[in-house]
Amino acid sequence: MIRRRSLAAAAFSAAALLLAACAPTPPAAPPPPPPAPVVTGPEEISERTLLTMAADLAFPPGGYNLTRAGRAKLDEIVPALQILQHAKIVVYGYTDDHPVGRALKAKGIVDNLDLSSKRANEVVRYLLSKAVDPNIISAKGRGGTHPVASNDTRQGRSQNRRIEVLVETPMS
Repeated sequence: MIRRRSLAAAAFSAAALLLAACAPTPPAAPPPPPPAPVVTGPEEISERTLLTMAADLAFPPGGYNLTRAGRAKLDEIVPALQILQHAKIVVYGYTDDHPVGRALKAKGIVDNLDLSSKRANEVVRYLLSKAVDPNIISAKGRGGTHPVASNDTRQGRSQNRRIEVLVETPMS
């Protein structure tokens, strides 16, 4: 009986070894996930004001057509604008906070935002006529917002009536 048990145990052990050898190997551990992609924030932009011009110089009182003096001032920056690549030029128009007069309303100018937009557009049109790339330039009227001086004085209102030419370039 002991001999049968030993024989049975040996047979059982041999069968177990044989089955273990025939059994498929367990699957390998899955590879680690790939690293998360690097997410960069918004592109860093370098912004510089190329020109701030008094609207009183660039436009007639209550008007939006460039004066000779305004065109001459813009001509000073045209060469720098013509060579720009991978940049964005934004022409901002501003007014004081006094409502537009009857003469402007008769011309279809509704308010200061409309006036500042027409002035900024006039500057853009002039710069385009001087071969500035039309794909990189835009105009934005801001009306009486963003004053640089108090609108309580004549001098302050004069400072707030302005055109700004900004150049934005990606930082490298």
